[in-house]
Amino acid sequence: MGLLVALTFLILLLVLVVGTGLWLADLEGRHKPEAAALEQRVALALRRSVGEVPVIPIAYLSKSRRTPDVLEVHGPVASLEVREAVLRAAADELSRSHPGCQLSDRLAVAETDRRVVA
Repeated sequence: MGLLVALTFLILLLVLVVGTGLWLADLEGRHKPEAAALEQRVALALRRSVGEVPVIPIAYLSKSRRTPDVLEVHGPVASLEVREAVLRAAADELSRSHPGCQLSDRLAVAETDRRVVA
């Protein structure tokens, strides 16, 4: 009788562990389409406001409510003005479509030759 109870307990524990693992895997699967949709919305907003720039938005959506979602903006820009315009457009889109998401600046401003020819 004791062996039957122990075997039943082990089977229930195994079902619980497998079920939890499948649930966590499903959560990650739901975040990928959300992240892709957010990246697409920000890329379209950048095209509308700044034009064609070689900038790539990458979204990292947290599985936990304790950790904030982050959108990184990567790529080279021609000037500080373009950098500010890109960051402003990305921040505006995030405030509309995904409030609470943090914006991370990974932009590189291209060095320009500012020598004066006399």
